[in-house]
Parts: sequence; C-alpha cells; structure tokens
Amino acid sequence: MATTVKKTAKKKGGAWTHSDTKTAAWSRADKKADWTVKTQTGIAVMMEVKGPTAGDTLKWASHLSPISVIRVSEHGLHAKVLKSIQKETGFSSIDLARCLQINNRTLQRYQQKNVLMNFEVSERALLVAQIAEHGREVFGSMEQFRLWLEIPSTALGGISPESILNSITGMQLVKAELGRIEHGVY
Repeated sequence: MATTVKKTAKKKGGAWTHSDTKTAAWSRADKKADWTVKTQTGIAVMMEVKGPTAGDTLKWASHLSPISVIRVSEHGLHAKVLKSIQKETGFSSIDLARCLQINNRTLQRYQQKNVLMNFEVSERALLVAQIAEHGREVFGSMEQFRLWLEIPSTALGGISPESILNSITGMQLVKAELGRIEHGVY
C-alpha cells in the first residue's frame, strides 16, 4: 500500500509542492509559471513547459543537477523552450544556433513548428541556460554577462568565452571561469 506524503519547500519566487509516491510531480504552487517536472526517486525525468514567465526558464535550468540535465535531455525539450532561452538571454538566433550546434535556419524551423528537440540539442540548451543564469548572477545583469562573453580571457588562453560555447568542453570551461570570478579567484 503506497502512502502519499505532501511536502512543501520554499524556493526563490514561490512555494513548491511535492507528492511523494513512486512517481512524483513537482509544480509551482503560486502558478506564476506553468511547468512541471516529473521525478522518479528524486531524479527529474521529464519537463513540460507551458508558458513560463520571463526569467523562469533560466532559473529553473540553473537548479537542475547534472543527472537531471541528462534525464530532461533524454525526454527532449520543446522548441518553445529554446525561444524562451533566446528571449531571456538576448542571444541572437545565430549565436544560439552556434551554441546548439545546429544551423540558424534549422533553429527557426524548429521554433516555428515547436518540435521536440533531440538529446544533444536539449542538453546544450540546458547548459546554455545554466551558464546564462550563472553569468547574470555573477555580473548582476544579462547585459554585463553578454559583454563579458565577448572579451578575450587570459584564463581561457586569450580567447573570448563566447567563441568556445559551441562545445560541451567549452561550456564547462566558461562555467568554471564564472565560478572563479564569483569567488574572486581569477
């Protein structure tokens, strides 16, 4: 016999509810954003975005663990999430397409049809969202973060962070550099 336990945890911007069963669902209790993450034994395996408000997609992605990024990517993201990431970051479609390793026209077609993205594109999109949110936190605004992306970095061998966001390794290096800046070790 399965018992259901209701839990509430406070998060920035609202309350979250959790129903503890074999497959549990997390959702925003305050309804400011309408998205759901279904979990199985505490690991996110599915995300459905129905229309997040400005800022929610990046913040949501920034709280995903590496395992959750993999699980959500296995399910795939809808192309409207890419549109939300693009809007929240201010990246051009060309820049976002380069980060996702797809061509710009393909990105536009995906967004028009709102198709489910494959694993690789979904994973890259989540990583870009995490990096962007971390950058906004470190620099205080998305504009300052985007300016930093363009400046060559000594720690990155004299190249700009934006020039290496087209690879997973480059994304990891940019994330590490943001961490060093955040902690004053640069």
